[in-house]
Amino acid sequence: MFDAADGDLFDKITDAGCFTQAQSSEIIRPVLATLAFLHGRCVAFRDVKPENLWLVGGAPRLCDFGCAGEFNPTDDPPMATKMGTPYYSAPQVTVGNYTCKAECWSAGVFLYVMLCG
Repeated sequence: MFDAADGDLFDKITDAGCFTQAQSSEIIRPVLATLAFLHGRCVAFRDVKPENLWLVGGAPRLCDFGCAGEFNPTDDPPMATKMGTPYYSAPQVTVGNYTCKAECWSAGVFLYVMLCG
C-alpha cells in the first residue's frame, strides 16, 4: 500500500496530498477495530488524529496513549474531561459531556482528512 518507510500518517498525507478510497479504507478499518476493542474494555483513546497513527511496515498502529483513560459507561456523563485535539474533537467533548462515541466523530474527521488532504 505505502512505501516501506515508517512514519506518522500526517506526514504521509502531506506528501501524497490525499489518499484513494482503497488506501483510506485500509487505514481506517484497523483504527476502528482498535477503538472498538478499547471501548469494549471501557478505555477511550481520546486523541484520534493522523499524527497519532504510525505506519509500521505499511501497517497502521495507534500510538501516544497519553490522553487515553478509563470510563464507566454507567456514569452520566461517562466522560467530562476536555481532552484531545480541537480540530478532531466532537462538539460534545468541548462541552465536557460525552461518551466513547465521540471518537467515531474523530475517526470521521480523520477519514475526511485522508480523502481530501
